[in-house]
Amino acid sequence: MKKITNNLLAFSAVLMLSACGADSEAEIVMDAQIEQQSTKPYHGVASNTDQNDVDIHLQSAVVVYADNAGYYLRQTINHLESIAPLFEDDTLGEHEVKAIQRVIIYIKEKSVDFMAQERPMEFDGFHNINLSLLTEIDALERVLDNMETPISPLQIQNARVYYENSVISHQQLEMEYQSLAEELGFY
Repeated sequence: MKKITNNLLAFSAVLMLSACGADSEAEIVMDAQIEQQSTKPYHGVASNTDQNDVDIHLQSAVVVYADNAGYYLRQTINHLESIAPLFEDDTLGEHEVKAIQRVIIYIKEKSVDFMAQERPMEFDGFHNINLSLLTEIDALERVLDNMETPISPLQIQNARVYYENSVISHQQLEMEYQSLAEELGFY
């Protein structure tokens, strides 16, 4: 019985080795020559040092953009909050409308400066939310530009809606920034 078991084990081992389909030496050499002759361009980096330099450059671009984005966020919310008291009542005078318009002009100028920067792809979502914020600010500006004297409560409510939408968009922008800060590790 022991002899039969040993024969079965030996037969199984031979069967497994033959089933592996190992390449002959000639096939291995031919595969290596074909790969060396292939004209595929190499798009990677030459060494770990080069790879680290690429990573450091990418990270520094992200950090610089993140710093600028943080500054932009602080400036924008400070200006949006400065006009919040003007929307608390259902009365706006021409002086208040002009004050709101000056803030809008300032925010739009800062947005143009910020958006002119080269943006790392990690901030594409941030950019899209910022476009939403600017759309709401543009709508607020249009409502204010179209206000007729005497300013009716309905006109003020319309302006308030766009102002509140701007604040909500800014909050979404802040959340995206915080998410990126956690993901990418800048603070």
